[in-house]
Amino acid sequence: MGLKKAFFCLTLFYLCIALILGGIAFAGCIAMRRQEGDNIVAQMKEGTVDVKVTENYSTEQPAFQIWDFLQIFLPVFFVIAALIIADVTFYRVKLKNPIGRLQDGARRIMHNDLDFQVQQTSGDELGQLCGAFESMRRELQKNNREMWRQMEERKRLNAAFAHDLRNPVTVLKGCAKLMRKGMEQQNTDLKHLDSTVGLMEEYSQRIEIYVEAMSKAQRLEEVACKPEQTDLGQFTQMLEKGLKMLVPNIRFQYNNPDNKNMDSRKQTVWLDTSLIQEVLENLVSNARRYARQEITVQIAKEDSCLVISVRDDGGGFPKKILEKGGKPFLRGEENSEEHFGMGLYISRLLCEKHGGQLKIQNLKGNSEDQPTGALVETKFQTSWKP
Repeated sequence: MGLKKAFFCLTLFYLCIALILGGIAFAGCIAMRRQEGDNIVAQMKEGTVDVKVTENYSTEQPAFQIWDFLQIFLPVFFVIAALIIADVTFYRVKLKNPIGRLQDGARRIMHNDLDFQVQQTSGDELGQLCGAFESMRRELQKNNREMWRQMEERKRLNAAFAHDLRNPVTVLKGCAKLMRKGMEQQNTDLKHLDSTVGLMEEYSQRIEIYVEAMSKAQRLEEVACKPEQTDLGQFTQMLEKGLKMLVPNIRFQYNNPDNKNMDSRKQTVWLDTSLIQEVLENLVSNARRYARQEITVQIAKEDSCLVISVRDDGGGFPKKILEKGGKPFLRGEENSEEHFGMGLYISRLLCEKHGGQLKIQNLKGNSEDQPTGALVETKFQTSWKP
């Protein structure tokens, strides 16, 4: 029941009671006044009251004046009391608890405390306001958690960047000291100098690659997921066409609970297609570097998720990558200086932005030490709406 309707019903209820009580009081006062008059008439008949005195007796007698006053006062009093009681009852029943919950919630939010819940106990306007307040609190809590997650992620990214940057900086400092020492002794060997400059250029390029990877990761952290209504069949066809331009001999498999080709069914889902393409291009590019002959992309629709797996027949992930997969600046090979583990990190970051996740594992061969390939499984929520 709405607030206006509840207030009207309460007021009407108490007014009806007041009118009934006022009518009873009015009738009672008339009866008492009549009884008083009957007593005077009886006294006149007995001769105890002078007839001349009784001409103005009814108006001068205090008892008559009291009953006349109560006859008007009591109905008015009952109406005013009914209005006051209706207001107090309306406040205590309909307003006090919701306003108290809203005030307590606002106070806790002011103190950065979001670990509470505002319950919606009614369907009136204040109940709806409590529901809207609770939705705002949940959104604030979600944004705060996301902000803290991004801050922690950025701390780890900066720590990894600083750790991996230490070696090239140390080499450059050592080269600078050697050059300065040679200049001071004036016995600089041109061949040795050329070798030192070449080493400095190599490590300078390595720092440049580090900085570029770091900048790209920070830019992607600020990218927002913007899902749009997408025809799943058309999207998978477009994805297959784009990835075959990167790897012409790549294989695609489509699975679903009905064991039908996904392209043959009309399904409309909510996807950020550009974000998913970025993830798959990263994963396929990584697989192409390590695959011997075959790369397979498997696409399946499971409940409210789109599951896309990339499998290759290479040597699998090193133990270090499996243990810390998705961390920035990891390398599977010690002599691989151009790739700093950012592909998996960026892919994991984008999957999480789409409400999903990324998992990596090795395909088991005859023994765990000799895997027959690597498998990366990604999940993307398809039930999001902007």
